[in-house]
Amino acid sequence: MIKVCFPLRDIAMSTKHFNSTTFIQKFKIQLMCEQLPRSILWDLFQGSLHNYSEKKIEPQNFCGGFVNSSLTSLTLYDINFKENLHLILEILVAMKSDLISLELVDLCNFSENEEQVSECLGRLLQNCPNLINLHCCLPFDIRVLRNCKYLTYLKLCFCPKQPWHHFLEIKDGYLQPLNYLKTFSVCAYSVSGFGIRGIGYTWMSSYPNHLMELRKVLMQCPLLTAIGCSEQRKNNIMYVHNHVSSNSLKEVPPSFHPRTCVWRQFLEDSGNDSDDFEEHLKPVPLQMTVSTYSEVKKLHLDITEEISLSSLMKLNNLTHLCISCTLESEYFHNYILPALMSVGHKLQHLCLTPVHDISINFLRKYCPNLNSFFSFCQLKVDMNEPIENFENLEYLLLELLLPNQNEQSLEVLLSKCINLKVLTLCNRHGRVLTDEFLDRLLKCNSFSKLTKASFGKCLLSKIGLKKFLTHAKNLQSIIISSPKIRKSVLKPLIQEINPKVTVNVGKRISGRTGIDFSFI
Repeated sequence: MIKVCFPLRDIAMSTKHFNSTTFIQKFKIQLMCEQLPRSILWDLFQGSLHNYSEKKIEPQNFCGGFVNSSLTSLTLYDINFKENLHLILEILVAMKSDLISLELVDLCNFSENEEQVSECLGRLLQNCPNLINLHCCLPFDIRVLRNCKYLTYLKLCFCPKQPWHHFLEIKDGYLQPLNYLKTFSVCAYSVSGFGIRGIGYTWMSSYPNHLMELRKVLMQCPLLTAIGCSEQRKNNIMYVHNHVSSNSLKEVPPSFHPRTCVWRQFLEDSGNDSDDFEEHLKPVPLQMTVSTYSEVKKLHLDITEEISLSSLMKLNNLTHLCISCTLESEYFHNYILPALMSVGHKLQHLCLTPVHDISINFLRKYCPNLNSFFSFCQLKVDMNEPIENFENLEYLLLELLLPNQNEQSLEVLLSKCINLKVLTLCNRHGRVLTDEFLDRLLKCNSFSKLTKASFGKCLLSKIGLKKFLTHAKNLQSIIISSPKIRKSVLKPLIQEINPKVTVNVGKRISGRTGIDFSFI
């Protein structure tokens, strides 16, 4: 591999424009740059950026070898040096003619917030007419994006100073359509004004003026299927549609069909005493939300008061359902179970939390096509009814709520999940998975396809663990906690049976870390 390095600090600071000739003359280096293929030159530059971001070289020695070339993607992470971040952007801006091919810009996890960096980033993006995907934590004037007519994914992990619709082009005083945009998100953590916190309390509910801006974006982006707030730490997106006034829902264009919807019945205290603000925050009824977003595939419901769920049967495309409910078991039996009887056959992924008791017979009968099932629950089973295998179930996460979980119910469920790939089992109030339990279970299910296993507060001995590892031949990783096996012995014991297994000893196991909307 050939490495070509040039120090860039002085030249970037001393000249507003530079090219390969200036570059070479500055350092008196003789190199036939024009004879090098474009791909090699940009590989050298990208390699330098990667080494710098990984802190493998000192900032003062940051370098890159390149001349006039084409760049299609730019991704930078964790560069915490203010002056050098500005330097990198200045260098890229100087390559103005080479930014035409840039399609992806990913600038995440930056702590930089200086005006000169924002201004420089704006000049960079202004010269990217073919930009398709932008994910950025650094603030900038979003009006520079008006030249990006092919923008498809826009994820801003900051709250712009300008109104949100200002990234749309204006011609003759009218907003112009952005025909390619499919995803638009703004950081929820940066919203100011009303003290609303957390991913569930999105900008759609936290600042009344944003509703008007939101409508303008919806009306001008016919292909938009996802709109919401991004969670900067995880770089993913959640879409919340209930904290919008009824009137605003009526103005959503028919072409807007989100695939993901989070409906919350409760609101966090905003700290704002305005009557208008409180009126604005009244949740939209679930029935109206379902009618408006009838093509939604992924639905997360947070329920704190009794409501009818009969409208869910209208969601013909529903495949992912997550229900969080703080009500007593009576509501679960009177409302949630009937809803599952209506839509369960469509579901591939189901999350229920918490559930006081749920019948395995019911799950198999009304949700036969589940690929994943996550729940805080108490299992029960009717042994008088035959239960077929959960042939499609590959991901199972159970946090058992009560210390006296019926072993028979758990054994029946696990024995029917013959194609499991991932299994997490935990009982915070007691112990699960004894040697005797495992012996009976392995006669029905060998777990031959299991790749990941997590057992919290189990009672397996060395003999029981060895037997499990012998059967689960495709296991790749395991998290386990057992008072019958010393921590110092666990890892050598496991790797003696299967050296390919990654072992996490004593790691805290709780289903609550895994049951969220990210799984769907």
